[in-house]
Amino acid sequence: MLPRRRLLINKSYQFPRAVQAAAAVLIVTASAAAYTVWTSVSDNLTLKQVEEEQQAYHDIQQELYKTLLHISANPDSELRTSEEKLRLEMEHYSKMVKTTAEKISGLRGSTVWSVLIIAALALLSGIALILLVLKQTSGISGQMLLLEKYFDDILEGKRVSVKKLRINDSFQDVFKKLDQVMRKLGISD
Repeated sequence: MLPRRRLLINKSYQFPRAVQAAAAVLIVTASAAAYTVWTSVSDNLTLKQVEEEQQAYHDIQQELYKTLLHISANPDSELRTSEEKLRLEMEHYSKMVKTTAEKISGLRGSTVWSVLIIAALALLSGIALILLVLKQTSGISGQMLLLEKYFDDILEGKRVSVKKLRINDSFQDVFKKLDQVMRKLGISD
């Protein structure tokens, strides 16, 4: 049984590719994070404006409530309404304002969680991409390293026997040709 394949075989070949993958992930992650933060900030500003407007409407509603009560209390007024009806409408409106404020607060909290989830997913996908790049390049770099070793041995005048590659290894045809060439030249075992 052949030994298990290592992930990092030829540092001079694999490391630059892993750095390129990491840089690509970093650029995509930074872009996604910047966009998320930008939309989050603009959404929070919009939500703050909505909250302030709701509060202003609530204040106006309270003033109207007081004014209507005052007018209703005046016996000469043509505008008569029951105090109970006004009170119920005011309570209903106050509940709506409170519910809206709670929803806005919830939206702000969900925005923070969204940013954290995106950052975690970007980090995990970056790690996965780097490992994938190392795995893919290890299938090539090992054979290139072996080929370089064969050429060094040939240049030193040593006899070389081409090892059989694993079934899934790259460059099967190149190593077959190399074995044929070395046998023809008489420098193979």
